[in-house]
Amino acid sequence: MIEKSFFELMDSLGPFEKKPELAVGVSGGVDSMFLCYLSNKWVQMKRGKLTALIVDHGLRQNSKIECKQVQQFLNKKKISNHYFKWNPTKSFKIGSQRDAREYRYKIIGDWCYKKNILHLLIAHHFDDQKETFFIRLNSNSNAYGLSCMSKITFKKNIRLLRPLLEFNKSKIKSYLIKEKISWIEDQ
Repeated sequence: MIEKSFFELMDSLGPFEKKPELAVGVSGGVDSMFLCYLSNKWVQMKRGKLTALIVDHGLRQNSKIECKQVQQFLNKKKISNHYFKWNPTKSFKIGSQRDAREYRYKIIGDWCYKKNILHLLIAHHFDDQKETFFIRLNSNSNAYGLSCMSKITFKKNIRLLRPLLEFNKSKIKSYLIKEKISWIEDQ
């Protein structure tokens, strides 16, 4: 059962507080919707709290509408959420995927710090890990670079947790279809 596997993986990423407070980055894509939905189930079992964090980068024409759709789903499921609108400064260039990613980690990390949330869940999955490995292999990375993404990464004052690294995208999609949970396709 996919839920049981996820719950066991989450438990293995501890230690957590007695009533853990977690944040999860949610783009509205298949992987982040899966992570948010199952993380909410896990945190409810632990009597903790989950906050979904949504960043509108404004990189796509419908990004604001998509973010609002994600918020509506989260509100319907009674999942606490917070919405960020990207207002790039001179140090961040609008339209740059790299700058958008850096900004996302900065604003979400700063928000978690202010709210005293120690654990930030990120929806990287097995297929992302595989892609990272081959990109690094083609770039002649050393053994350290080929190790790819870790399940736990310490950044400033938060722990980035990647509990989906053992789940492939097809299983994730199948689960969401079965649960009748929609997601946004990023073209």
